[in-house]
Amino acid sequence: MRFVVPFAGAGERKTRLSPVMDERMREAFALATLRHVVGVLRGFGEVMVVTPDPELEVEGAEVVVDDSDLNSLPLPEPPFAVVMSDLPLLRSGDVRAMVEALEGADVVLCPSRRAGTAAVACRVGFRPSFGGPSFLRNLERARDEGLEVRVVRRVGFFADVDEPEDLFDVAALGEGEPAELARRVLTRLSPSSR
Repeated sequence: MRFVVPFAGAGERKTRLSPVMDERMREAFALATLRHVVGVLRGFGEVMVVTPDPELEVEGAEVVVDDSDLNSLPLPEPPFAVVMSDLPLLRSGDVRAMVEALEGADVVLCPSRRAGTAAVACRVGFRPSFGGPSFLRNLERARDEGLEVRVVRRVGFFADVDEPEDLFDVAALGEGEPAELARRVLTRLSPSSR
């Protein structure tokens, strides 16, 4: 399977975390989380990171420079999966569950908090939608198109990081560099550390 991982351009990464992270820290967190996601996905197939950043290099992934928005990403022929880059709790068991679910479906949807779409795997030519409550839109559209849809609900997909409060999940449940960075930020913000 081929995995597409969209990644924002420099200076545009994780801007909603700016109340608790400066640009340097947001950049470090976004890159650490991207490396984590790519590392997990590599065990299941080829990984293509799509970004407008011509300087980006990611070990274990092909980097495709493209400034398309999330809803017009270049997608390979099926089967493929689009997996968001902000999933610091993603584990191989999560990806395995998605891949196995695709064996009996046309489309597999993996919701994130706030009814977003953390990942979508396709065995047919389905173009997923992203932004806002996209899980609900994708589910309805796939069903309207007569496609067999399965939903995989796993913490690794659910716990994306968009808002400052999302860092608590990463700090408590995460491992590696993304979790270390989240803990550093939250420790700095806690009243007992002042």
